[in-house]
Amino acid sequence: MQGTRKRSMMRHTMPAASARAIASLKEQGYTCVDLHVHTSVSKDAFCSVDGLLRRAKELGIGLAILDHNEIAAAVEACKNKLGVPVIPGIEVKAFNGVDISVLFYKVEDLIAYYERCIVPRKERNSFVLDITVEEIVAGARAFPCVIIAPHPFAPRFIGLAGVIERGVVDPALLGQIDCIEIRNGAMTVKQNAHAAAWAVTHHKRIAGGSDAHIPWHFGRILSCLRVRPGEHPLDALKRKDAHVVHFPEWFRLAALVFALGQCKLLLRKNGWFLLRTHLSVCLSLKTRTATAVYHPAPAYSFVERP
Repeated sequence: MQGTRKRSMMRHTMPAASARAIASLKEQGYTCVDLHVHTSVSKDAFCSVDGLLRRAKELGIGLAILDHNEIAAAVEACKNKLGVPVIPGIEVKAFNGVDISVLFYKVEDLIAYYERCIVPRKERNSFVLDITVEEIVAGARAFPCVIIAPHPFAPRFIGLAGVIERGVVDPALLGQIDCIEIRNGAMTVKQNAHAAAWAVTHHKRIAGGSDAHIPWHFGRILSCLRVRPGEHPLDALKRKDAHVVHFPEWFRLAALVFALGQCKLLLRKNGWFLLRTHLSVCLSLKTRTATAVYHPAPAYSFVERP
């Protein structure tokens, strides 16, 4: 009995109030999707495809699998027989550490993009690729897709806002970005508030996702989309018919998950080289965050559309 209880505690369980909130959103006509999820195919994550799909089915939500520079899990999830909506995608890490997420309408386009633009850049380092942010975006524009700047105010290394402020990336590139991720489960309230203000300032569409690296994080942040009959969820995102709902959690857990992810990265083949490169990129850039007014997020709330 005690072993069963321990295993149950290890599984991700959404609070009952949050599950009821999701049901209420669906009754109001929203399609709820966690637009930023990682699986064990990412070198620093611990979620299984089957586990995510089963949990998504229980909650009645969809998901976008955005593994780091990999697509195997996204392709597998798109074939699920549970009826769970899956948006195929990838999160690409450029040579300077910046992450860019690309979500596709068709899994065939994801495969073509991966083979054409990502595979040739993985020879030296499969985690931090030999590719620029501009090349990531230009390659994706050859396909119907939505390009998202995830966690733009992430500290030091992986946020687009920081490298633009530092002059590492041309500010004109922001015109090629479709959406700003204004809520990310690994970021602080303040960092997410800066992201929301940035989206408003630049008149950008908004998106949100848990950035789940462990099952417990999955579904904590949802993009709630007004999908019209015959539409793809990305169509609602493109026309700004989206809200972001955040079910807050203990933030220090995100720091623990990051540390565990780095340990997993170290244990992989050529792990020390991958980790050393990743951390050297992390420490090479200093980002500044503009002053912004922010408020602690309530347990269940809408973030207004810019």
